[in-house]
Amino acid sequence: MTGHRWCRACDLAATIMVDELGGAVVLTCPRCHTCPDSAANRHLLRSCRASLHAAWLDRQPFTQGPAKVA
Repeated sequence: MTGHRWCRACDLAATIMVDELGGAVVLTCPRCHTCPDSAANRHLLRSCRASLHAAWLDRQPFTQGPAKVA
């Protein structure tokens, strides 16, 4: 995703912070410290969280399930 997210109330670019270790994604306005609510911002947050989850799954060891005993 590209572009800039804006807080319409403050007319200021919002900041997105991604914590890869904790899995948190936060979008905030640096002036009013709220998350600007819009469909595009919600979509961006969902996409970032999905990307973090996919990266986490990729780092997990592969298992084939329980071994069958004959």
